Amino acid sequence: MLWRQVHRLYRPKAELLGGKMYDTRWEISDDRYAMGLSAENADQFQGFHSPNMMIVVDEAEGVSDEIYEAIEAVMTAADPLLLRIADDGLSGIIMVAGMQIITGAPGLSGMVDGQR
Repeated sequence: MLWRQVHRLYRPKAELLGGKMYDTRWEISDDRYAMGLSAENADQFQGFHSPNMMIVVDEAEGVSDEIYEAIEAVMTAADPLLLRIADDGLSGIIMVAGMQIITGAPGLSGMVDGQR
């Protein structure tokens, strides 16, 4: 679902944003990219290292502890960012972590590290 939205937002601004978009990977330059992984197998998270790393976990409430342990193991950058997106069942997308301030979405205004 997340990559469907990335594609929808990328298409009208492809020339401005640059790079090349694939099904679950956006090649921005030789050393900059975004990619999507399934949360089915923790082994696929191994081997990623970068001074700038941001990990986005969609449907975070359904991700296993094993996957979160694998994610934690690759977050070796000086200031890695982790954004967990989940549905709280009440007001829509809620649950954030590792971000300073999230605004602009119902229920998220003023949240810091997942706390109100």
